[in-house]
Order: sequence, then C-alpha cells, then structure tokens
Amino acid sequence: MYLLIAVICALLAGAASVFAEDATSTDNDSATTTLSDRMAARKARMEERKAEMEARIEERKNRLEAKRAELQQRQEDRQQLLSERMQNRINTVSDNVTGLLERAIERLSGIIDRIENRAAELETDGVDTGDAMDILDEAKTKLNEASALLEGIDVDVDYIYSSDEPRTAWTELRDLFKEIHDMLREVRSLLKDAVAALKKAVRGDTTDGTDETDTQDTATSTDETE
Repeated sequence: MYLLIAVICALLAGAASVFAEDATSTDNDSATTTLSDRMAARKARMEERKAEMEARIEERKNRLEAKRAELQQRQEDRQQLLSERMQNRINTVSDNVTGLLERAIERLSGIIDRIENRAAELETDGVDTGDAMDILDEAKTKLNEASALLEGIDVDVDYIYSSDEPRTAWTELRDLFKEIHDMLREVRSLLKDAVAALKKAVRGDTTDGTDETDTQDTATSTDETE
C-alpha cells in the first residue's frame, strides 16, 4: 500500500430456584430481545448504506453515459485536441494507478472473506461477533463503492482527449483516483477495527477454550496491506 500512496501523491430448588429460573428466563428473553434489536438495527443501517451506495453508483453511471454521448459527438465533429504524446502519458499514468487500485481492492476483498470465515467459526463456538460484523459490513459497503467508482475509468480518460478543457478533465480524474484511494485506506482501517473487535470478543468469552491464534493471523494479513 505504500507504493499506492506514493503513486497517487506524486502525479475496514424450591421457590428460590423457581424465582431463579424465572429470572434466568427473563434474562434470556432480554438477551434474545437485545440481539434481535441489534440485528434489526444492523439491517437498517446496511439498507441505508446500500441505498446511499446505489445512488452514488447510479450517479456515476449517468455521468459516464453523458460523457460517452458527448465523446461520440465530439469525435464526429472535431479532431482530438491532445497530442499523441500527451495521450500516451495520460494512458500510462491512468493504467498504472488503476492497476494499483484494482490490486488493492482484490487484496482487501480477500481479507474480508477471511475475517468473515473466522467470525463464522467463532460464532459457532458461542462468541458474540456482532460488533465485528457491524464494522465488517461497513467495510464491505465502502469497498463495493470504491470498486464501482473505478469502473468506467477508460471513459474518463477518453473524455480528457477531446475535452475543451483537458487540464480540468484530468484534474477531475485525478481527484477521483484520490477519492477511491482514500476510501480503500478507510476500508483497511475498518478491517483492523473488525479484527480488534473479534479479538476482544474472544478474550471476553468464557464458554470455551477458543484462542486468538487465527484471529491474530488475520490481523497480520490486514497489516500486510499497508
């Protein structure tokens, strides 16, 4: 990830017993209600984030379609404004940055899969992974949004070539690259938080002998995305 940061800067018994049993039952009912409430709240948050992401993606698609239409008209009406040499330079930078971002997205997606698998194992052992999953859901949503924004970069590049203001068009593309990069850094931070939440859940669990070895391995994998 250091290379990614560098490139973009340069160019996630008895009555008592009965009462005791009744109290235990009440506690269990309360715990069940609390868990249900948490699950409902998590679902509501995810739906809200999903709606926001879908709106952002739809906006991105609409802008790309508008650029495609404008590109077609301009290519019919005029020659491209930028020299071949300048186009090659823009292509090279764009391809390099896009490749770095795509590889970072792939690595982060793999880490998310490993954390999800580890959380599922812990949950079957009776560990409450709710907090970690909340964080992980946020990271997944952010990563999906970054991936969606990266699609169609070729249209943005082609748009630069025939734009009346190619410098402005290039600045907009560069800003988009930086935004995606910053989103990936946020995803990585969220994944560290998710691993920390899993480790905390394991330490707080007294129902079995679950250790933190696998969770620590996942944390190490997350560190490797720096």
